[in-house]
Amino acid sequence: MTARRPRGTPDPIALLHALEVHQTELEAQNAELAAANVALVASNGALVIARDRFRALYEWAPIPYVTIDAARTIVDLNHAATLIAGVPRDQLLGRAVEELVIEADRARFGGFVDAVFAGGPVRADDVAVRRVGGDPVDVQIDGVVVRDPAGGAQHCVLAFVDVTARRLAESARRVAQEEVLAVVSHDLRGPINAIGLACEALASHLGPEAERGYVAAIERSAARCERLIRDLLGRAQIEHGALELQVATFDLRELVRQACADHAPAVAAAGSTLALALAPTPRMVIGDRDRLHQVVSNLIGNALIHARGAAIAVAVGGDAATVELIVSDAGPGIAPDDLPRVFEWFRQGRRRRGGTGLGLAIVKGLVLAHQGTVEVDSELGHGARFVVRLPSAGPDELTRA
Repeated sequence: MTARRPRGTPDPIALLHALEVHQTELEAQNAELAAANVALVASNGALVIARDRFRALYEWAPIPYVTIDAARTIVDLNHAATLIAGVPRDQLLGRAVEELVIEADRARFGGFVDAVFAGGPVRADDVAVRRVGGDPVDVQIDGVVVRDPAGGAQHCVLAFVDVTARRLAESARRVAQEEVLAVVSHDLRGPINAIGLACEALASHLGPEAERGYVAAIERSAARCERLIRDLLGRAQIEHGALELQVATFDLRELVRQACADHAPAVAAAGSTLALALAPTPRMVIGDRDRLHQVVSNLIGNALIHARGAAIAVAVGGDAATVELIVSDAGPGIAPDDLPRVFEWFRQGRRRRGGTGLGLAIVKGLVLAHQGTVEVDSELGHGARFVVRLPSAGPDELTRA
């Protein structure tokens, strides 16, 4: 007779079967874990190789790289960065990144770093890096932010690109351009003067009005060529600091009246009108008469080019301390994006209507040479207004003059 198992006692056979099933499952999971571990080891090895590769690229790149944290502290830098600063690596780590640039550029540089952390990739204006034992190095800085997994700005990598060679090349190119312009301008003056003299001789022997008109057209073209040559030479002198002023004391009203009269034929040919408003009393200045005539001429010429057919107004006023020249027009105006740059060399704006882009830059250079200021106010569709302010010749200056 078979003995009975006590009630509630597990069946050994069932237990054995369950253990076998669990063992099979554990072996399968073990195999999966082993495969995952192999893959993880391989992935980790690839990451190590990539890390070492990028570390080598970072460390030995020809461009100086500096890594900073959110507090602007240097946490890493490559070999090129130590060379441009002239300081060993261990002496730069932990220092504020602003210490790398000269004191005059630190505020601007700090604003650039803030912009990188706030918005991502940014390019800074050129700054000068301090170099221990040498002259500062002009660099252009690019910055990119490195974020943590949560998306916060954790680090910032700055690239310091040495622009010394580029600036030297640009300087050499400008010098070569100015030399060519000076030679060409000088050689052109002879033939243009001869054209002017020939026109004067022809005008005295011509009868019909039509023939006189042809000669007048030739004279205007020759005068324009002369103004272009003067502008080219003026740019070279202003750029190289070689501008010489033949100063005298005179009434600016008379100079402006003469300049407006000189432009009368061009104003009529352009279909424009020119209104002149002069202060009732003299407006005396100390300056170079020819150079200030060039200022007035360039401003009127600029209005004729960009506001062709529109009304032009010229006024001379001011007070006891300042003489004010205003040239305004009722033309199409200047675009807001172009307004801050109208006095740059070769700047013509979006509405290109001819000209060389030299006139207004020369106006600014000549006005600054006379210790004055020039500004422009404009709105699209409402013309432009140029204001030149020059120091007034006071009683002491008039006595010496």
